Amino acid sequence: MAYPLTITKDSVSATLYLNVKADGYKSYCLCWYEHGQRKRRTFTHRKKALQEADKLLTNILAGTPELATLSVGDAKEFAASRALIEKTGLSLVAVCREFMRTWTPGFTQETVKNVIAMYENSNRDASKRYRGELKYRLNAFRKKFGTRYIDEISGSEVRIWIEERKFKGRPAGNRTRSNWLRLLKGLWNYARVSGHLVRDRRHNLEDIRGWKFNRASYSLMPAGDLTLLLEVCNEHKGRDQLLPFLALQAWGGLRNEEAKRLTYENLVIRDGQVVVININANQTKTGSRRSIDVLPALASHLHEFAVARHLKGKIATWSKVDHILRRAAKKAGLVWSHNQLRHTCATHLLRLWDDTAKVATYIGTSPAMLNSNYRELTTPDETAWWFSLREENPTPVQPVHVTLSDFVPTET
Repeated sequence: MAYPLTITKDSVSATLYLNVKADGYKSYCLCWYEHGQRKRRTFTHRKKALQEADKLLTNILAGTPELATLSVGDAKEFAASRALIEKTGLSLVAVCREFMRTWTPGFTQETVKNVIAMYENSNRDASKRYRGELKYRLNAFRKKFGTRYIDEISGSEVRIWIEERKFKGRPAGNRTRSNWLRLLKGLWNYARVSGHLVRDRRHNLEDIRGWKFNRASYSLMPAGDLTLLLEVCNEHKGRDQLLPFLALQAWGGLRNEEAKRLTYENLVIRDGQVVVININANQTKTGSRRSIDVLPALASHLHEFAVARHLKGKIATWSKVDHILRRAAKKAGLVWSHNQLRHTCATHLLRLWDDTAKVATYIGTSPAMLNSNYRELTTPDETAWWFSLREENPTPVQPVHVTLSDFVPTET
């Protein structure tokens, strides 16, 4: 093969030169002109030089000679990017300018599996139940999208993935789908705060519309049923745990798990009465501190344990206290329902105060959630009976003897 060798493709050409040193070492120099300037690259093998020459001439004809100087991986990314830009009708410079206008300093791309690991670590102090839900749901999402960057996943992809989820071999219901979406939105919000999504822009999951489902209607516990349950628990060997545990839910509106975390040190006692319950952030579901002004009914049921006997430590030390309550309810001829006392308390407080914001703050939820999940039908008489259940008067009084105003704490 004679050198220099001219390689031609259509209207463009390049020249390949052979250089032989005194020791016999051979190298090949490929030369071409780009935008009026002479350029060259050196190769140790003739076959590689010819392959690159063919690639170079092809790219020059396509208007992308710069690809010839990129690595194989970079060249593929450049070609894919150019194809995307051509669809917009904008120039490469215009696209870069728009990117710089919206780019957030500190933004770094991160894969889904790494964001999930950081998110789980940030929730290491959450309840065991919540951490279990995170692990179950996020592990499934990690298997599907783990190696992809979180900012490149579209909302439509996530929605389709959620709708394909199955529960016990059947398509998941709309409530389950909504729970998936709620948890994944939390993951995306964390990624945005952590700098792995653009902070001043709506993320892709915010545009996903939820699935409609019929919210559960929570049955209220009548005052008479609560009386029976209190009587059974009073005869139980664990009455010291069961009675205050019930009272905190029935008249304090605490969640089942919140009541488990509460200690006697959270109770504020003045003049021989429990007047306030200060709940720490790590004891609440929402992760926010809240204080409860104790109503007379709750104060009367806590008096024996917190004031008269000065008990210390956790109010309910049994890890399965709710299982014991379920058996106690069965003995009383009742069915124990998770957080039923909390829902009953919230409903009666709405009737008592007629102030959604106040009740929402008291029980630790939002006004919107209160109206959708907690507002049930009740009468003034039923509310009066509920708050008349005090330790010194454990049976419901007749409505003619009591009014709602009897249960509103007096201002001090």
